[in-house]
Amino acid sequence: MEKAEVRAAERAEAAPKPPHLVKDILEYPGVRVVPSHSLKAVWKYFREFPHDILPVFRNAFSDLIEGVIYPNTVLLLKDKADDRRVGEVVNKAVSISLGATVEEAYKLLRDRRTPGAIVLDDEGKYVGIVTLRGLLEAVKQMQPKARSVNAVYSEFGAAVQRIEENRDIGEIMKKIAGGDADGAVVVNKRGLVAGVITVWDFIRSSIWLRPRREPRPIFGKGVSRGSSAEAKAPAAKAVMSTGVPIVTPRTPIEDAAQAMATLGVYVLPVVDKDGRAIGALTAFDVLKAYFEGPKEGREDLEPERPIKGAEELKPSALEPKPVKFATGVRARDILRSDVPTVSLFDSISHIRRVMVKTDAPIVAVVNEDRKIVGLISRRDMLFYLAEKSLGYWKVQKGKKLVLKENVMPGEQAKLLREEGTASDVMRVDVPKLSADASAEEIAYHMLAAGTDYVLIVDNSGEPLGVITRDDLVKVYAERGREEATVAELMSPADIVTVTPFHSVSHVVEKMKKYELDGILVVEGSDVRGAIVDNKLTLTPIEESLRGERVFIITRSGSKKGGSERLRYPKASPLTASDIMDEPPPTITANEAARATAARVLRHGVVAVFDQQGRLIGALTGFDLVRDLARAYATSKAEIAKRVEA
Repeated sequence: MEKAEVRAAERAEAAPKPPHLVKDILEYPGVRVVPSHSLKAVWKYFREFPHDILPVFRNAFSDLIEGVIYPNTVLLLKDKADDRRVGEVVNKAVSISLGATVEEAYKLLRDRRTPGAIVLDDEGKYVGIVTLRGLLEAVKQMQPKARSVNAVYSEFGAAVQRIEENRDIGEIMKKIAGGDADGAVVVNKRGLVAGVITVWDFIRSSIWLRPRREPRPIFGKGVSRGSSAEAKAPAAKAVMSTGVPIVTPRTPIEDAAQAMATLGVYVLPVVDKDGRAIGALTAFDVLKAYFEGPKEGREDLEPERPIKGAEELKPSALEPKPVKFATGVRARDILRSDVPTVSLFDSISHIRRVMVKTDAPIVAVVNEDRKIVGLISRRDMLFYLAEKSLGYWKVQKGKKLVLKENVMPGEQAKLLREEGTASDVMRVDVPKLSADASAEEIAYHMLAAGTDYVLIVDNSGEPLGVITRDDLVKVYAERGREEATVAELMSPADIVTVTPFHSVSHVVEKMKKYELDGILVVEGSDVRGAIVDNKLTLTPIEESLRGERVFIITRSGSKKGGSERLRYPKASPLTASDIMDEPPPTITANEAARATAARVLRHGVVAVFDQQGRLIGALTGFDLVRDLARAYATSKAEIAKRVEA
């Protein structure tokens, strides 16, 4: 056997095996419920120990099972004075043996339409529980029999309801309490997803519970609170969870399973290409995809998966060419001194707020003595967040950033990674130039350092201000090389383009690798949009994801004005199509680069076409900066030759 085959066999042997038996996914609730417990006490237990079921024992010292309590049983509470006991509402337990297979457990839960079962050993003794959550964890390591969401999702009907955000929840609450519905997708007036409602939204909140009943007053026109009329149920928007991942018919079922298992959300909205809700994906739908395959009459569409490859740069693509010209502009003429400051320990979210509030492309980081110790641009922020992100969502609470690997249903999202501060993001190796430095020299050192800014200092080394990439583009628009054409400066199409299905991480990596500030999103021969580094910010939107805040991509600069935001995370990783802006202006290759610079400054990137209407490249801000840098490199080479002579 060849070495490659041996290594492949070793990898296959070392790979984790998917759980096969119930004992591999067994759960052990951390509380013992007995018939004498009040239903309100069990409500608190579900908040603290959010399993899909809790066993009810005969007494605190016995392992004999009297039945089970489901989360939706809590919804039987009528008001805050309701003191009924578990023994009055206990459900008959569904049981399965410890040695049963995972597939047998799925079929049992499916047939009984229950979220969990009691697990018994060979002697019939209680050993734990098996739940939907455990099955979702198990299938993450399996190959599904249906590839796409389209093959298994539920259309709106009995199991999954559709409700407008301003409608009261009385009817849907009754259906969830009775086990007739898994949940509901909440939509706004335009039919777009506003959130979801599941039993865990009722467990987490008490807004649905009526106040304590009081007697009617005998005299007077006044009435006691809550006594003269039935309290109106709250609107759906008061109870729903927002920030829940959405899926499309072409979302890979593996991504949906991962989202459910990670977030503990058993209902994911399914939307069409216009973002309108067409149904929902439930936990049972996902499990059906793995254990059975597509629903009858459903087409299993080819899933849309983010592309992660990276093209290699052609050696001659960005070769510097000798250029002789000078703008005559010095650093003192264009430096910006009104740079906002942040401290070393300010959080990333605070830095972002400063940038948004001041519309600044860059901030200075100062120490306790108010001395500048580093700089952070929007481009730096984008690269940092792209490198540090884990999973699909950037979640912030206090000084945290990333969701924990697995969250049980209804559980508060635990967070693992520190959000990061200015000291983590700032660059300290910033080029320092004098106020006499030419625009060409500034461009040269900016590119050499791989930044989009330089620091200008006086003779004693004290900072005077900064010069950014956009400042140099302005210089080029006013005094750039007149004979330069777009064809001479542009980045070729194979370097400056991505498809709509390339992952965001790939887009950012390409920007970084090839020193691009703009990327074209193309599909076939059509330019579908553009992505520009200084127009992208990761914005924390006040959305509830188990009480957390979610970082959402914000898109600005649309034709309609203002900004658009991707309100909901996706169950699969974000792609270029999710963050792209409007298609940029188009120009021909023989146009003057200087005349085009103003459009580059305004839009970040322009698409370049040949005479036959074919896309051949794009002109970005860094392309214009490169032309300035070539002029400086050419002058240095000529000076060196004269010295040698």
